[in-house]
Amino acid sequence: GAAEVHAVEALPELCKLIPKVLAGALPKEEDRRRVVVHCDFVENLCQRKSDAWPRSADVVVSEWLGILGLNEGMALPLLRCRDSFNPRPLMVPGLLRIWIQAAASAPTGAGRRCGPLACPSEALVGSPCLLLEADLNTCSAADLFEAAGQQLSLKEIEDSAGLVGWFDLHCSREHEDVVLSTSPWAPQTHWAQCWMPFRRPLSQVSVEVRLRLVAQTSTAGLPELCLELSGKDVEQSDWARFFLDRAQVEYGAASTPTGPRCKKPRLSEGAPDIEAVFFPSDVQELILLAKK
Repeated sequence: GAAEVHAVEALPELCKLIPKVLAGALPKEEDRRRVVVHCDFVENLCQRKSDAWPRSADVVVSEWLGILGLNEGMALPLLRCRDSFNPRPLMVPGLLRIWIQAAASAPTGAGRRCGPLACPSEALVGSPCLLLEADLNTCSAADLFEAAGQQLSLKEIEDSAGLVGWFDLHCSREHEDVVLSTSPWAPQTHWAQCWMPFRRPLSQVSVEVRLRLVAQTSTAGLPELCLELSGKDVEQSDWARFFLDRAQVEYGAASTPTGPRCKKPRLSEGAPDIEAVFFPSDVQELILLAKK
């Protein structure tokens, strides 16, 4: 086993429970003494580098995922933690894949909602598009949020009511069979899938859309995730925005200013047809709001 384990938890209420968890998991006191608990945000610990914080690490194990993998704003602090050690530690899990696919019908009870909803696999049509593949051992923030994008074909699809997104998190590229999958074919998790409805269902159309992830900054300075889809259809509004945390959708015409607050200019010309904006359920932001 490890000579020393550093456990990081930002919420004081949860930190109080860690000794009970350790007592159940590690019956021997000598094993429990090897675990050092830090009640703080990992980015603060890496920046301050106190005497209690290690100068090197062999492995970083973290569950940092939100809706569609990257929501909740924890990916960037994880990368900063990784880069604070030299040499870089092994990241476990280490391989993230995000998928998008069209669906013929909306999930049960969706209404006009968007966001995390269980979507049956039988509703999916066409082929899935691999929107993002990120090796967490080597990727940068730009790899996550500034990639060129992918094409999703809606050709030869009779009906499509919207898009379904999900993520797969693999142990590593060498051990892809060890995976946490949130796909419609996998056992359901609390993440479910990510449902993004069109304004009106598409029927007998031939459309190619372009998808890409874009980094933004919220009013609290926290990272957001914008998913742009470009590709016009005369039966659709010219753009749509999906606010997944608040389960709201906005639609509009091309004449309406729709440009996202991107850190870099958009790669393609013209307004996006569909744009999904994710607002992070960040613990630190929630704590600040609770104090107001």
